[in-house]
Amino acid sequence: MFPIGRFWTTLCTPELKYAFEHNHIKQVATCVLYEQENIFRSYVDKFYSLRLDFKSAGVAEYEELCKKMLNSLYGKFGQKGENWRKIGDCPNEPDREELIFNMDGRRVTKLRYLLGELFIMEGRGECFDSFPAIAAHVTAYA
Repeated sequence: MFPIGRFWTTLCTPELKYAFEHNHIKQVATCVLYEQENIFRSYVDKFYSLRLDFKSAGVAEYEELCKKMLNSLYGKFGQKGENWRKIGDCPNEPDREELIFNMDGRRVTKLRYLLGELFIMEGRGECFDSFPAIAAHVTAYA
């Protein structure tokens, strides 16, 4: 699906450059600037080299592992996490998670029994060390 007409959007560097070059930008409401650096260069160089070595050696499992490592790291910067709050103690309960559905089926509560403590999930949000702009830019340049 491709939007047409006027609309608000969030763009990363390559999309923004394209939009400016094609005179698509009519108004800017907010702008955030970052210093750019190729922060994954050594990581990519290492795992790509390993992947080629494993491919040459015919070790498909490790080649696939390297591929997954190359494709996974940047996404961690945009990953959301679950927010948990301790609501009690349960010293004799085994570790597990439970889903509780209310009677009308419109709400689900998630409980976690962990190391003798009981937690309730209160939602999902941005993780402490996340930086979605990194994941967005890597995806934009792909």
